[in-house]
Amino acid sequence: MWHPGSVEIQQRAHHIAALVADLSPKERRDYSFCRAILAAGGDKSLAGPETELSAAIAKKLNRESAGVYVATNLRAAGLDTRTNSAGGYTVQTEVRDVIELLRNKAKVIKAGGTLLSGLQGNQSFPKQAGASNGSWVAQNPGSDMTDSDSSFGVLSLSPKTYQASTSFSRQFLAQSTIDAESLVRNDLALAHALAIDLAAINGSGSSNQPLGLLKTSGIGSVALGSNGDVPTSASMVDLETAIASANADEAGMAFLTTPGVRGKLRKVGLMDSTYASLPLWQTAPNGEGDVMGYRAMVSNQVPSTLTKGTSSNCCHAVIFGYWPSLLIAEWGILELVVDPYTKKRQNLIEVCSFQLVDVGLRQPAQFAVILDAKLS
Repeated sequence: MWHPGSVEIQQRAHHIAALVADLSPKERRDYSFCRAILAAGGDKSLAGPETELSAAIAKKLNRESAGVYVATNLRAAGLDTRTNSAGGYTVQTEVRDVIELLRNKAKVIKAGGTLLSGLQGNQSFPKQAGASNGSWVAQNPGSDMTDSDSSFGVLSLSPKTYQASTSFSRQFLAQSTIDAESLVRNDLALAHALAIDLAAINGSGSSNQPLGLLKTSGIGSVALGSNGDVPTSASMVDLETAIASANADEAGMAFLTTPGVRGKLRKVGLMDSTYASLPLWQTAPNGEGDVMGYRAMVSNQVPSTLTKGTSSNCCHAVIFGYWPSLLIAEWGILELVVDPYTKKRQNLIEVCSFQLVDVGLRQPAQFAVILDAKLS
C-alpha cells in the first residue's frame, strides 16, 4: 500500500491539525476571521486566540507570516461544502442573510484526491517506470540471458503561489455578526479551494500554474468523433476499458464531468436492450450520481468549451479514474496579509490571501478522459 508523504511531512501536518483539535468547543465557536483581520491590520486590542493560533502554527512550520495564518477547518469546513456557522456574535439589529455569489463547486477532493499538507521544500516521489522481464530458456542455452532491469522515474512537486485580494469595510468587520463572519470565512477559503480544484483539473502547467490532470501526458483518451459526438453507454465503457488495459484500474474509481453531460446521460439508456429504458446516469442513495456502478459527480470546473474539428467551444470533458492518484501538495496553510492603509480614505481594509500548492498524478494511466463530448 502506498502512503503519501514522508513521516516528517505527516508529523508536521498532524501537529498543525492538532493545534486546531486542541481548541475547546467555545474557542472553535469564538474563532473569528474578522477579528484576525482587524488584529493583523493593527488593532492590537483585538489580539486574542486568533493571533495566538497563528503564532503556534508559525512555530510548527518554522516560518513566520507577514500577516496571519488562519485555520480553515475549525468547523468541519470542506472543499465541497459551505460551513454553516452556529452561535457566535450578533448585533442588536435584525440580521438578514447575505445574498452570496453562485459559485462553481470544487469536487476533486470529494472525488478522493490526496491532500498532502505541511510540506517544506520541493517534493520528489520516485515511481517505477518499467519492470524487469525474464524469458524461458533451454536447460543449457549456451549464452547468457540478456539483462532487463527495472527503470524508475520521478514525480516532482514544487510550490506554486495562488494569491487573491479583496477588501472589507471596518464597520462590516467590526460588527462581527454570524453572517459577516461566515461571509468573510467562505469568501476567502472558497476562492482558494476553487482555484486549487480548477488547477488540479485543467491547470496549464505554465504561467505559474500547476499542471492539471487534463494536461498531463500519459492519461488514457477516448475520442468520440472527428468533430466530437454525443456520449453513449459504449463510450463510458471505453473509458473503463482504457484504464483496465493499462493495468491501472482500482476499486473506488469515479466519474467527474459537467452538468450538461449529466443531463445528456440521464437521457441515454443502458447498453443492454433489456434495461434500455433505464438511464445510464442514475441517482445514488447518497444523492450523487451512479454510472455503471461507479460514483459520478459534476462541476462547472470541468471544461465545457473545448474544440474538436468543426465543433468550436462546445465540447465537454468527461474524466474517469482513480482519484487518490491525484496529489494536491500544500506548503503551509492559508495566509492573510492585511493592509489597513492603502484604502484608508474609503474606510476599507485590504486583505491579500496566499497559498502555496502544486498538483501531480502519481500514475497518469489511472485516468482516462473524453474531451469531445457534445450535447447534441
